[in-house]
Amino acid sequence: MNKVILLGRLVADAEMRPLENVNIISFRVAYNEKWKVNDEWKEEAHFFDVDFFTKYEGYLEKLTKGALVLLEG
Repeated sequence: MNKVILLGRLVADAEMRPLENVNIISFRVAYNEKWKVNDEWKEEAHFFDVDFFTKYEGYLEKLTKGALVLLEG
């Protein structure tokens, strides 16, 4: 079994698509990785596309550009 834990910020406001019994909330998360090579710091940005399935619509108003999110899946 694989497990992913991601901490990052939203690149843009989340969008919601309603289906019959559930809503799909889609958003993009950016994570910056930093590491040291010899005496020089390197940095690289990673982007993750997320689809979140929920019946609750209240998440959408909290998922705005720049919001910090912690995801586990």
